[in-house]
Amino acid sequence: MDAVVIACQRLAVLFTECSFVCILAYAALLYLFTGVFRKTLYIPFKLYFLAKYLPGVDLQKLGRWAVITGATDGIGKEYAKSLAQKGLDIVLVSRSPSKLAKVAEEIKTGYGVCVQTIVADFTRVDIYDKIKKALEGLDIAVLINNVGMTTNLSTFLKTKQLLEKTVDLVNVNCVSMTNMTALVLPHMLEKRKGVIVNLSSIASYGFIGTATYSATKAYASKISEMVQRTYKDSGVIIQTIEPGMVETPMVMVAYKEDSPRIDFMDKALKYSAISADTFVKSAINTIGWSDCCNGHVLHHFVCLFSRMQGAAADVKLLGDLPE
Repeated sequence: MDAVVIACQRLAVLFTECSFVCILAYAALLYLFTGVFRKTLYIPFKLYFLAKYLPGVDLQKLGRWAVITGATDGIGKEYAKSLAQKGLDIVLVSRSPSKLAKVAEEIKTGYGVCVQTIVADFTRVDIYDKIKKALEGLDIAVLINNVGMTTNLSTFLKTKQLLEKTVDLVNVNCVSMTNMTALVLPHMLEKRKGVIVNLSSIASYGFIGTATYSATKAYASKISEMVQRTYKDSGVIIQTIEPGMVETPMVMVAYKEDSPRIDFMDKALKYSAISADTFVKSAINTIGWSDCCNGHVLHHFVCLFSRMQGAAADVKLLGDLPE
């Protein structure tokens, strides 16, 4: 009789342990499925379908002016055009007076809004007093921190003009975003409304083929996140955009540089690059829907794939690395 009782007790313990293990297994599978569902279906559906067709943030209610850095080409120019189309007056900030004049005239003629221009070379750090004075008195609704520069695709020590260009890279990709935000944010906080969009890159996740560029974009993503978290209850929307490859003059210049793996660039342009116009038309709809995203559904999945690849992507990108 005692033996039967003991056997029953052991079976009960075994059943309990199995049940607990099964519960844990089911919980793990549910967690995994929920994460996969959220990343592969819910987020892209929300950001790139619902945000396109449902009413978003009324930018005109936030102020009169939109300020865009790096505004004469690529993503910056397309943001300027899209914001002008929404009825905002535009401040273009870039280093080329001739390009500024051309784009300003194009926007004035095309959209019937007021356009101001500020000539500024963001490789320099003595420009911000000038920019501050030019922006004084403007009711700024939107700031697009877009200006950026990149490097050729290579390993760290093979980066062209590494010593000469690193300071410029930091000034353009990091200092500009920090200082422009510092200039504009106080006014937005005072009126408790406004939008700041910070353009980072999928490279912020870390690609050894663009070590210095990736590092600056990691800074851009992190400073944007920290500012957003600091002022999340202020009424000011601060958004980080981390796009993949967009067909812009900056990207094409990097593409033309000598590269140890030009075939990688060929494939990247063929399968994942989109036009700046297509990208901005998608990204601008996500304002108010997400604090951080990739801006376009294609780049959302490129991002997921890149994160899954991890270190393997480095090997495919550069092949056998030099010692």
